[in-house]
Amino acid sequence: WAAVIFDRRSAPPASEEPSAALDGLSARERQVARLLAAGQTTAAAGAALGISAHTARRHAERVYSKLGVRNRAALGALLAREVPPPG
Repeated sequence: WAAVIFDRRSAPPASEEPSAALDGLSARERQVARLLAAGQTTAAAGAALGISAHTARRHAERVYSKLGVRNRAALGALLAREVPPPG
């Protein structure tokens, strides 16, 4: 069993401007939601955030439940409608 060490300095920002869809999520859930919506797997999202794949999966489950979506595709579609493109 390997422990994962989390370095907050390497994590992406919790939120730039949260959309209405993301208001009910924790900062970490917003981070996971954005990575999943961008097409990352839960394991890849976990690695990017310095957390285990299991923890990322639990965050994803809470995100899906809170937002009323069933999968990454639905999450991506929801965020595409809610979050304006950068620039």
